[in-house]
Amino acid sequence: MVVMTCQKISSNVYKLLGNTILGGVAAVAESEDDDTLLWHMRLGHMSERGMRELHKRNLLTGIKSCKLDFCKYCIMGKQCRVRFKTATHKTKGILDYVHSDIWGPVRTPSKGGAQYFMSFIDDYSRKAWVYFLKNKSEAFAKFKIWKAEVENQTRRKIKCLRTDNGTEYRDGDFLKFCEEHGIKRHFTVRKTPQQNGVAERLNRTITETARCLRLNAELPKIFWAEAVDMACYIINRSPRVALDGKVTEEVWTGQEVDYSFMRIFGCPAYVHISGEDRSKLDPKSKKCIFLGFKKGVKGYKLWDPVAQKVVISRDVVFDEKSMTKAFKEEKSQAAESSNNIGRSTDSTRSDRPKRNKRPPIRYGFEDLVSYALLTSSEDPSTFQEAIESSEKDKWMEAMVEENESLSKNKTWELTELPKGKKPIGCKWVFKKKEAVSEKEGERFKARLVAKGYSQRHGIDYDEVFSPVVRHTSIRAVLALVADQDLELEQLDVKTAFLHGNLEEEIFMVQPEGFKQPGTENLVCRLKKSLYGLKQSPRQWYKRFDSYMIQIGYTRCEYDCCVYVRILEDGSYIFLLLYVDDMLIAAKSMCERQRGKKAVVVSEKLHQEGA
Repeated sequence: MVVMTCQKISSNVYKLLGNTILGGVAAVAESEDDDTLLWHMRLGHMSERGMRELHKRNLLTGIKSCKLDFCKYCIMGKQCRVRFKTATHKTKGILDYVHSDIWGPVRTPSKGGAQYFMSFIDDYSRKAWVYFLKNKSEAFAKFKIWKAEVENQTRRKIKCLRTDNGTEYRDGDFLKFCEEHGIKRHFTVRKTPQQNGVAERLNRTITETARCLRLNAELPKIFWAEAVDMACYIINRSPRVALDGKVTEEVWTGQEVDYSFMRIFGCPAYVHISGEDRSKLDPKSKKCIFLGFKKGVKGYKLWDPVAQKVVISRDVVFDEKSMTKAFKEEKSQAAESSNNIGRSTDSTRSDRPKRNKRPPIRYGFEDLVSYALLTSSEDPSTFQEAIESSEKDKWMEAMVEENESLSKNKTWELTELPKGKKPIGCKWVFKKKEAVSEKEGERFKARLVAKGYSQRHGIDYDEVFSPVVRHTSIRAVLALVADQDLELEQLDVKTAFLHGNLEEEIFMVQPEGFKQPGTENLVCRLKKSLYGLKQSPRQWYKRFDSYMIQIGYTRCEYDCCVYVRILEDGSYIFLLLYVDDMLIAAKSMCERQRGKKAVVVSEKLHQEGA
């Protein structure tokens, strides 16, 4: 770009020809002889604040106002998302506006098996509640419990509930329930958690407080739920900025909070043992760990490390000073350690204990070879190995059968790859299956699997959660089978994941060895789910669930993988789903076959046993 043209008159003297060219209307200075825009471009579109700082130091010449207007290049190069303002709604009373969110999952389940917690926060009082979930599907049931509790306590009704777009909140039963009870629903825009900022910030505050509590108590991660529960209890009794320093519990109840019974989470606690549970010479107390307060009980919740169980007691003596003393000693040791840094290296080395080296215990070579022989597999790991093996004809036949099955199912269609899209890969997986009978030989199975690990969240997939039937539900149905002498049959769905319809647009390369002539440059646009895709289990469940509702079954409220159908004579058909395996229980074999036939209509089932 030409900025200016000059004519040399003499040494170091130039005559300016024409006017300065600004190149584009990027910004407008207050006067034509102001070089603010020039320096703005020279300095790589530096911000106005940065240029003003340099101008104060007299480092930029020719600048008068140092003020910039609109610059389209700055917008194109530096534009960020619009800042989220504080909520515009102003609640006037308790339960007028409620926020909710679900946190999890965690890798370490709690003592009760929970992997999530569901939080609620009242916008007016900032009162918070937490409920622990094993699965996200429990969210609706927990909401109904919480709703009944708070409305009964306050004699007020929930008017509006704000949540994110999670499927657990958009469930049909959840939406219908809110509609019937006059509760407005506000959802966030997809991929915009900032719009649910009150609940998101609450979860962050709870988890940060819980982390501090657990680490200070030196408790393992399995106690995270107890720490979260205690954190929520403390937060409700803390001053809040949103309330101008008022305490949440005081706003909610209108009564002053009593802090006299507060104790350090995780501190040693000595629980009194009643005379019935001990002999005359036994100790009168046992050492436990304080875990918080039991809801609805005037007692302390404690962990008995010997019995490995939670106990509730009011006759407790706490030893909080042992924790503060340990903290002070740790600080003094750290200070002493820092003061000793200047000591000589020789004296430090002489005091260091030496580690006793012991030779490692190794497995016998013969055992290792035997194990390797037992676990060795002759199945090819790649397409190339399969077609170069001595059994290539059988492997090729298996691949042809799989490819024809996918084509018959209309799993994909060939198309050109759109600009900006990236296809995922796929590979063949081979497996020999042992013969079921002497007449049949080994079965050669080939399955086409998508390389789901290359999928990108928000582009190739979104939600992946897929429920399975609970073990308690299986036990309950088996108990009914035994008690009422019901007929029971186990089924599984062949290639279950191939029946799910995809909601996202996913492109995949053509299977190796099966590229159609003349279409080598095309890719597969997946219309149905495929093994290996992250969302395949979820899409299969959604397809199965909608079909079961369509043919007259009712989904159990307690367990969304239990389906029940009431027959004309008042008897029931129970169907339990665990991924692609099913249990059908009915009063008679005829009814069981009728139930199975209804399911077989759209899915390929394989009978495992009765």
